[in-house]
Amino acid sequence: MQRQCQRAELVYPHLRQPTIMPLELPEPLGPKLFIWGEPVLRKYYTVYDWQDQQIGFALAKHMPSEVSADEEAKQLRGRGLLFA
Repeated sequence: MQRQCQRAELVYPHLRQPTIMPLELPEPLGPKLFIWGEPVLRKYYTVYDWQDQQIGFALAKHMPSEVSADEEAKQLRGRGLLFA
């Protein structure tokens, strides 16, 4: 599945893959499944409570990096996390 967003292509021409996208898959993975790319997981601090089936989000605080945003995006391309 490939989706393209014209605005994203103008702002970030090297990033054409969504960083979060819903998928419709049969049980046991679906029907409510999302794939979150590493850029989303790096931007937010996440806490997973499997017992109560809750997820918490907060903006992540990172140490200053000497790697440019473009270079980091190239390194992260294609990485993702799959969970239901």
